[in-house]
Amino acid sequence: MPAHGQQMLYRPVPADFVQTFIDLGWSGIEKHYHVHAKTVKRWIVICGEEGLRKARRDYIRQNGYNRCNGG
Repeated sequence: MPAHGQQMLYRPVPADFVQTFIDLGWSGIEKHYHVHAKTVKRWIVICGEEGLRKARRDYIRQNGYNRCNGG
């Protein structure tokens, strides 16, 4: 059943979301999945916000900031 005020059920977290977030970062993930920022935020919380952010920071340290991949 949809949440109050929602017309449809929440979109489930994609199976490859964690790795895709690490590779693309926040700025690229919305475009990649064609979803609203609120959906991305919910997915991040579900998948472990602190762990994802740390993994993204580590990825940037190892590979550099790549604007072509979303940053």
